[in-house]
Amino acid sequence: MAGEFILIFLIWINSLKKIRLNLLFEILFYLIACACIKVIFMIFFNKLTTNRHNGGDDMRRKDWLLLAVCAAKDNGLSALQLQKSLFLLREKMHEYVGQDYYSFIPYDYGPFDANIYRDAEELYMDNLIIIRQAIGQRWFEYIPTPGGLSKSNELRESVNPKALEYLEKVVTWIKKLSFREILRVIYREFPSYKVKSVFKDTL
Repeated sequence: MAGEFILIFLIWINSLKKIRLNLLFEILFYLIACACIKVIFMIFFNKLTTNRHNGGDDMRRKDWLLLAVCAAKDNGLSALQLQKSLFLLREKMHEYVGQDYYSFIPYDYGPFDANIYRDAEELYMDNLIIIRQAIGQRWFEYIPTPGGLSKSNELRESVNPKALEYLEKVVTWIKKLSFREILRVIYREFPSYKVKSVFKDTL
């Protein structure tokens, strides 16, 4: 009888060890899972904040174009205003606009990149902006559509706030200037872009 009792006691002790061992494994698994989730979250959060600081890895140059046009709201931008706004953004906020940004060369009216017009055509085809000839003028205007304004609001969530603030201020400022005043300011600060200008001797 005593022997049976001892045997039962040993079996019971052994089962407790197994239960404790299983519990230990469960706790260990839980801790490892929590650590992995924490690491994944930190990596994801760090990428989000880095993208936002740098302007966003997914920001394309035509996204900046759309933001510039939408910053002008219903009045839109002329071709010259658009070119010079994006040029100043590159010069003053180059660390935020990314490598796939516009590369400007000296041209008839200062810094110029034909890709701006190509990208504007794509935005027009996507129904994000309107391109129309200015009344009584030879140049074109670029005006946001409701869809373009909605898209720009989405982009604002991922773009660097410092670069966005600068772009909006530049657009507001540049719309107050005349054609010649814009060129005069650009040539004074960036004289190397004046070399091929049709106004280089008169401004």
